[in-house]
Amino acid sequence: VKVVVWTAQGDKAFCSGASLKGGFELNVPQEIRKQYAMRGLMPNLKSDSAFVRETKAFWDFPKPIVAAINGLCVGGGVNMALCNYFDIVMCSTAARFKLPFVDIGFTP
Repeated sequence: VKVVVWTAQGDKAFCSGASLKGGFELNVPQEIRKQYAMRGLMPNLKSDSAFVRETKAFWDFPKPIVAAINGLCVGGGVNMALCNYFDIVMCSTAARFKLPFVDIGFTP
């Protein structure tokens, strides 16, 4: 592997942001959760809403990471795209960014 390209399937949205209805819930298969936990990457949603371990995993990744944004990018997706998660961010002409935090009385 020479580079990782982080993108979405399809062209509607790169990241539609977190669902704020009903709290945070992960839909990650048990086997993948187990692998994440073995590497110390399983988030603790009760105490770590900033995903510190996951952020450091992006920063410490040994290969370049390219974000390919092709559609809507909302909330946390914007934070990921614009706040140092990726080495390069490429956007299609259809890319649109929205930070809804002020609209919902929330801080990123």
